[in-house]
This record gives sequence, structure tokens and C-alpha cells, in this order.
Amino acid sequence: SWAFLRRIFIPQVKAMSTPDDYIMLLLLILIAALGIYQSAIEMVFGVSFLAGPWIASIFKLQPDVSAISAAPLINKLHIIIAFLFFAYFPFTKLVHFASYPFGYINRPYVSMRTKKDKEAEQA
Repeated sequence: SWAFLRRIFIPQVKAMSTPDDYIMLLLLILIAALGIYQSAIEMVFGVSFLAGPWIASIFKLQPDVSAISAAPLINKLHIIIAFLFFAYFPFTKLVHFASYPFGYINRPYVSMRTKKDKEAEQA
């Protein structure tokens, strides 16, 4: 993806990146790739007839494994990687995306400066 390439080839972005960033991007790329594969190659569009009832049973807090047992392996991998993404999400920088709009409206202006900028002002 574009974000992954930026982290590899642009030195400023690479310097600010952490292993968490790469893990999250890898998970997102895998989720998207498996979903695109299912749509383009296997012609599975939307929530499959096998996965839909299983996901609904999870939200009802009564998981029914028999609903997903007949699903293809690629479908199961897609779901497992998505669950890993959602479980890992709160421990990464991406959590700021979820909390961004709440404090931003009343927040004072923030000036981002580097150490070199401060030294240049003092000279």
C-alpha cells in the first residue's frame, strides 16, 4: 500500500515509524488482499452465507462454531486476521484516529518544531 511504501522509502517517515506501524499496515494489507481475492477470484461478494450467521452469533454473545466450520480456509483467514487487527488496534497509534474529533475542536493551536528550529530561534 502507499503508506507502507512511504515508510520504506521516505527517510522522514521511516524515522518516525515504529514496528507497530509496520505490523498494523501488514495486517491491513493482508485483510484487504484476502478480501479482494475472495471478490475477484472466488466471486464471493459481501458477507458470505456461511460467515454472516457466525458473525451475528458472536455479536449475540452466543458463538456458533458450526456456522463457520464449512467456510473456505481463505474466508477463515480473512476473519482471523481482521480479529487480530481489532485486538491489536487499541495498543497502536491508530487509536488516535478513533479519539481525534472529540478534543480537537476546543484544542489550542499546536506548533510542531524540531530541536533545530528551537536552536535557530535562540541564535
